[in-house]
Amino acid sequence: MSFITLVVVISTTIVLCQPIISNFREYSNRQTEATSAAYENKNRVAFNFLINSGKNRFLEARISSAYKEFKLAHAIYPENEALNNLLIETLNILCEKENIYCDELDEFLLNDY
Repeated sequence: MSFITLVVVISTTIVLCQPIISNFREYSNRQTEATSAAYENKNRVAFNFLINSGKNRFLEARISSAYKEFKLAHAIYPENEALNNLLIETLNILCEKENIYCDELDEFLLNDY
């Protein structure tokens, strides 16, 4: 095979592969977006479940259980202001009963709020 033939074959291959590469990139980007959207949706569903469960437990005076649910929700969306207020309220109640929760409340107020 001559040098010119080799250059023509390589050039043709590159030109023919461009649409395939472009299509693959578009597909990959769509897959990434779909995966991210599904992940965010699962987080939102889990967060809402944990918040609702925590509120129900709080209303049933199961404060320690409510705190556990709120803490799990906090791992998903730590910047949620309503959740942070629920955590503070719950920790305040628990702190009155057990000192370990006072330490957690202090740490939460210093680091997260």
